[in-house]
Amino acid sequence: MHILTLSHLYPPVRIGGMEKIVQCGVESLVERGHHVSIVTGNYKQLPRPPGKSTLNQVDVYAGELLDIEYPNQFITEHLYANFKMIELAMALINKKQVDWIHAHDWFTAPAAETLHKMTGIPLVSTIHYSKYHEQQGRETPKGNFIVELQKQLMTVSDKITVYSKKMIDNVKEILGPDTECSYFPIGMDARIPQFDLKQFKERPNRVVVIGRLAKEKNFSLVLRAASIVQKKYPDLTVDLIGDGALYEDLKGLADELKVNTHFHGFIESFEEIKRVLRQSKAMILPSYYDSFGLVVLESLQTQTPVLISNQVGAKEISSGIQDYIFSPDDSVALAEKMEKVLETDQVLATHMHQIRIDVNHKYTRENMAVYLERIFNIQERSIL
Repeated sequence: MHILTLSHLYPPVRIGGMEKIVQCGVESLVERGHHVSIVTGNYKQLPRPPGKSTLNQVDVYAGELLDIEYPNQFITEHLYANFKMIELAMALINKKQVDWIHAHDWFTAPAAETLHKMTGIPLVSTIHYSKYHEQQGRETPKGNFIVELQKQLMTVSDKITVYSKKMIDNVKEILGPDTECSYFPIGMDARIPQFDLKQFKERPNRVVVIGRLAKEKNFSLVLRAASIVQKKYPDLTVDLIGDGALYEDLKGLADELKVNTHFHGFIESFEEIKRVLRQSKAMILPSYYDSFGLVVLESLQTQTPVLISNQVGAKEISSGIQDYIFSPDDSVALAEKMEKVLETDQVLATHMHQIRIDVNHKYTRENMAVYLERIFNIQERSIL
């Protein structure tokens, strides 16, 4: 079985959920003896050497970079990257048998549809998030362009795959309730360790938020909630990791509310992010929309409790997380959840124990590969 995977950035060059999930899925299949080739784009902001390379037994083919100034950079660069992916993929298809094309979201949609129609090779698409649902009430021309690309990719695909129940519902809302949509769990690189309540109590009263400083991430809610919690815990500090258009707005709000806030900016090293997490009492994900939220699993790996909005797909990971879910419009409810974690009692330890059991059982690389094997009709194996 030879799977040709189309991904816009491979290997991952920045911390981010989509690219890391692509890599984990590819490597989990290779570890079980399957042949996977990657065709990837090249972008001016995150360039990589063009041509063929091999990473962890995976052949990676990167397109050439369009290194010139051009109008409408977003559209031009996106389409040029897809043209190069088509060129590289056709050269590979002409030399080797390819059984499946696996396209990752709208970034690769034009190339995926073209290759599928030119060659007749069956197409599986993985949709990592729904732009239609993410931008509700905040539509932009760029966002609408992405919505149409996602819809077209799903329409022409033989199989649609996602990794959360939330995304299954999103796909059915877009294409219709009878749409077939296959699920696979995200594979973790490391298991969640046993929660140590004694060591956790020694952590300072800090909470951390991680992600793009964008409206849909809703980080202002954390600052508003922190201003309430600081009345009881005056030493509370908010660590904000990420960059984006709302930096000045968030900094101004933190000053206005007199919230102790440390703006780290973008941190490329995941080891550094984990260091910050290990010095925090909670990681908060207050998004208006998040198809899953890989940062939830990554935070739990550092024994850091998570507080997430009810619009985050990762709320499905365990029954133990249910007491730590809040509305993205309710700063008072979030403040109550924050105080609950800062109290650091045995109830928290019990919930963390349950989360550890559930996540370590389901979100493994082997389990991810088993589900993907079923999607690609490789062979029947028992689902763990």
